[in-house]
Amino acid sequence: MDLEMEEKIEVEINIEKDRLGEWENYVKNETRSKEIIYKEKPEGEHVKEWDIEGEKIIIGIKRIGE
Repeated sequence: MDLEMEEKIEVEINIEKDRLGEWENYVKNETRSKEIIYKEKPEGEHVKEWDIEGEKIIIGIKRIGE
């Protein structure tokens, strides 16, 4: 997405919140995400489907302003 180093993003992911559990803050920090939103059909500027251990996971990200 050609993000600047300090830009923040918002992440949408199609898993249950408890699946990330205690890792949510770690993921937010590592990705510079202001928020992680859990929803069935993620949207954003960049949406990608991943196969993680045989499970289809969709992640969408979008740039947000401060």
